Amino acid sequence: MSIALYTCCSQPCNDSRFIQIVEMLGPVLFRAKPAEIVNFPKGSKMADARKEQIKEMVDKGGKIQYREFTTCHGCTKLLFFDIYMLEATLMDEEIYLFLQFLDYPLEFNIETYLDILITKMKKGEMPHEIGIFLGYPLKDVMGFMGYSTSKLTKINGWKVYGDPQQSDELYNKISTARARFKELLKIHQPENILSVI
Repeated sequence: MSIALYTCCSQPCNDSRFIQIVEMLGPVLFRAKPAEIVNFPKGSKMADARKEQIKEMVDKGGKIQYREFTTCHGCTKLLFFDIYMLEATLMDEEIYLFLQFLDYPLEFNIETYLDILITKMKKGEMPHEIGIFLGYPLKDVMGFMGYSTSKLTKINGWKVYGDPQQSDELYNKISTARARFKELLKIHQPENILSVI
């Protein structure tokens, strides 16, 4: 166990970047969104220690899962997800049809769909359909990709196209989950937070 990891696990954690990463998981843990992706820069011992600490926390909590992979640029990424929520999101009829349009298989399999997405990211690209996996409205992802005639309405966490009501509701849900999680972090150690959710 690294010194940084030991210190944060055995005493109050004051590593602001670690806490920031943990806060990013709040909306996934509170089921406001199905997934979140976190980047860890290449060649940083501190980033490696944080990554291992986050993985240990998630493994211990058992509420969400993650996939770890390295891009062609050497950057490590962790894709965190609630498997049930992600599966329900991707099986939505409109989303399912759109992903098929993007060459995802006709036969739905969550692991296969994740493999395809991650393979693209390993090559160094950030496929636009990542927004679907992260839970953003399909209309906004399609608008961003140029597959919609809806105009850009505003930017509120992401680019919103067309009628903003659905996007605003989701944004508020994510913001509420993040705020709720931050409050919990004030009274619980980050590495123990999953046991109280």
